[in-house]
Formats: sequence, C-alpha cells, structure tokens
Amino acid sequence: MEKLNVGVVGAGIGKSHIEAMKNLPAQFDVRVVCDLDKARAQSAADEFQIARIATDINELYRDDELDVLDICTPSFLHYQQTLDALAANKHVILEKPIAGSLKQADELIAAERASSKRVMPIFQYRFGRGLQKLKFLREQNIAGRAYLATSETSWRRRPAYYAVPWRGKWQTELGGALVTLAIHAQDAVQFILGEAKTIAAHTATLVNPIETEDSAAISIQMQDGSLVSFSVTTGSSVEISRQRFCFEHLVAESNLLPYTFTDDEWTFHGDTPEIDAQISETLAQFPSLPQSREGQFYRFACALQDNTELPVTLAQARSSLEWLTAIYFSAQTKTFVDLPIRNDHPMYQGWQPK
Repeated sequence: MEKLNVGVVGAGIGKSHIEAMKNLPAQFDVRVVCDLDKARAQSAADEFQIARIATDINELYRDDELDVLDICTPSFLHYQQTLDALAANKHVILEKPIAGSLKQADELIAAERASSKRVMPIFQYRFGRGLQKLKFLREQNIAGRAYLATSETSWRRRPAYYAVPWRGKWQTELGGALVTLAIHAQDAVQFILGEAKTIAAHTATLVNPIETEDSAAISIQMQDGSLVSFSVTTGSSVEISRQRFCFEHLVAESNLLPYTFTDDEWTFHGDTPEIDAQISETLAQFPSLPQSREGQFYRFACALQDNTELPVTLAQARSSLEWLTAIYFSAQTKTFVDLPIRNDHPMYQGWQPK
C-alpha cells in the first residue's frame, strides 16, 4: 500500500489524529503540522517527530506532495477550508461539525462531487469495537426489531474550557454541547438505528455563562418506529457516557467510559439462553479491526486504495446536521419536527440565532 502524505491543520485535537496515524505507519506519513500558534505547532512536531511546521494553511494548499489535509481547526473554519482544500486537489479528513448549516453541507457535497478528491468527516466513535459488535449482530439478524435506545452524555466542562475564545459562541463554535460534544453519541445511535422520523427537544444553558446550550433532553421516533431518549449535560461531576439498546431478541449496553464508551467492553444479553448462544457464536466470527480514530483512518486509507465508499461520508455527516437542525428548531418553537428537512425550512441556512 502506498502511503498517504498528510498535513494536519490544527495542533489541538489534531495531536490525537497524528498519534493515530503514527500507529498506522504503513498507511500514513504526517509530513507537516500547521497551526497559527507557531509554538504549539512546534511542540506537536517535536512530540511526534515531524520534520516540518507551518503557520499558514495556504502553504499546505500549495504543497503538491501532500495527498490529504486533515482539518482540525475551530468549527467555523471547516466549511471554507474544505472547499479550498478540494480546489487545491487534496483529499480531506474533516473534524466535526462539517459546516454550520444544511445549505453549507449540500455545497460541500456538490464540491466533492465536482472534484476528483474525497472528504471524510470524523466520527471515530462508530469504530469502537463494542458498537461495531452491535452493528455486526444486527447485520447477522440476531438482534431483531428495535424497541428503545437511551443515550446519555454526562460530561464536565468548567469555565477554563470556555476561555478558549471561539468556544461557547454561536458564530464560531456553531453550537454548544450538541454540536461539538454529544454529536458523537448522536452519530452512534444513528449508525445503529438509521434515520430519525420525528424529533422533540428541550435545550438550556445551565452550567456555564455561555451563548450556546450546555444541556439538552431530546425525544426521537426513528423511521423504523423505535424510540430514542437522548440527554446531554456539561455539568456532571462524575463524567460518564452510556448507551443502551433494547431489541426484540437482546439488550446491548455500553461501558461507561466518557470518551471511549463505544470501545469494548459492551455487554449483550439475549432474551433466552438459545439467543445467548447465538450471540456468542456470532461474535466469535466478528472481524476485529483497529478501532476508534485508528479504525476510521485505517478504513479511510483502504477505501482510497480500493476506490470504495469512505467509512464516513459527507452525506452521513449531513444527516447528523439534519438532526441538529431539527433539535434546535424544536427547542426554539416548542414543536415536534418531522424529518427530512427540506431546503425551504426556516433553519436550512443555519440554526444559529441571527
């Protein structure tokens, strides 16, 4: 396999991306780390033994040796930087959220389609082995009909977190806990159960004096008729993430680790001893691949080499933004919101207050 030459833009969460790629040396070569803060770029380069740094993303656009730009910048920059990277003939790995509206998401999809390159949004929680095992059981027809899922994101964010100038503001973070934190849990639910049909939501700012929401309680009816209860807060003194899926033939429960809840160990409880035996036999055949970020990046490199579908697509990330749009509209109007959301919807061009 020919290595992909990568430029990582943003030395905050970008360091986690670099670490994952360094663990996949047959597939990735991180050539440069770029950050507006030269000292932060140099620190990351020193830590991971990267020879080159930059402070201007335009330098990376012009670099013909780079195959991929990994965009790990503040939320409000993602949309334009992705357009510019595609125009510069680069593949893109893109942190969440991909954009600040469904309109922008549709424009990114059109730009990717018009280019010869591909864009992979980051949803690394999909690739935890626990969640992947549940997906595998569903694909093998072990789980049966979905009944109810509960998802809890109970994290802690103190004032120091929001001292970073772009956080907690509608125009730069593009939303609150739903957009930059619990979006992973939302995608995990969607990965297992598919599309939503109707959403009703309450949001509030209770924990910190910020513009955006930091708490939410959401009720969802899925297209398959199953129900989802989804809660989020940044005010939990004990941080946990928890997901529990009730199906016709089994219950699946995540671990409680806040930032790796989709990884092993998950528990699967069959409705009968016979189903427990089926679960054990099926999971014995589970194909164990790298997980989390490494798992997503591994699958990305394979997809580019084999010209197959990316492990996460812009269309899938757009669907996540559709949920967010419905949540914000429901919370604002105190109504149930039906999906899909069309381009004549009041929040198609953005859910941020004008």
